[in-house]
Amino acid sequence: MLIPQVWVDLAEHDLAVTLPDAHHVILTGPSGERMYLLRILTRPPGPAQVAKAASDASGAQLPGLLIAPKASSAAQHAALRAGMSLLLAPDSIGQLTRGHLITPSGDLLTLAETTATPVRRGRRPWATIAIATYLLEGNASTQDALAGRAGVSQARISQVLHALERWVRRTDRGWTATDTAGLTQWLAEQPPPGRTATTWLGLDDPAPTATTVAHWLTAQNVSYALSGDVAADLLAPWARPTRALVYVDQALDLTPLGLTPAPPDAATLELVVPDDPYVLRDARRLPSDLVTAHSWRVWADTVARGNTDAADALRAHLLGVRTT
Repeated sequence: MLIPQVWVDLAEHDLAVTLPDAHHVILTGPSGERMYLLRILTRPPGPAQVAKAASDASGAQLPGLLIAPKASSAAQHAALRAGMSLLLAPDSIGQLTRGHLITPSGDLLTLAETTATPVRRGRRPWATIAIATYLLEGNASTQDALAGRAGVSQARISQVLHALERWVRRTDRGWTATDTAGLTQWLAEQPPPGRTATTWLGLDDPAPTATTVAHWLTAQNVSYALSGDVAADLLAPWARPTRALVYVDQALDLTPLGLTPAPPDAATLELVVPDDPYVLRDARRLPSDLVTAHSWRVWADTVARGNTDAADALRAHLLGVRTT
């Protein structure tokens, strides 16, 4: 079963997932959050197992969430009658989660491969953010070069440059950022690139944990990019990182690496599937073979997570190496 795919599919319905431990899951939606008693089965449950899970959840005074590979119609009806959420995890990539969920607001959400409809979100300015990071590099670029790098049309580039006109200008060599203070402030205010995230606790410090995870991801042929504290320390060493941020192209279970699910305030590593397509596309491989997000994405993520000293050190380094 691809349990991580369940969390990704819930995120498509505007439900963020947090795993405080192996027996609970917190779902956060537009109307608030709620903790569920979580039970994962490796075999299809019968009505009796569903009733037992519902009884356990009632005893814990929590709603119950049962995840299984398959379930009979009788088991699904038993879950509905008991007010129990029952989700059927896909068993291969490309499939979607099926079943039903009692949402934090008490509504019934039905998921099916043929009927699930992702929540339509407002347009996010991902291309604008990416182009802002390119312009902050200091290498003056023509509109043609920016369009090719971002994979958008010349018309879109014109729109982006107009939106950023307070902080950028065209020189005889091309476009570049002239008000770096204003443009970095704008960048820090943009939405973070998170479609779904899980948080994990490891026994080692965040930096070696992130390195172990990175090597494992490479062996698994999973695209990734380090960001936040750990990546900032790789680019401009300042202080020992307190938390690792790893972007990946798919949700993954890190328990084989000795990590355990943890609430966000206790976690040492955050695993994020970004909805910003440029995060992984613009990732860069360091001489150490570790892959980091774009340096200005790393800076923005470090700012967003409150590590001001590390962010300031990285910003000073990046502005110091800018070319004009």
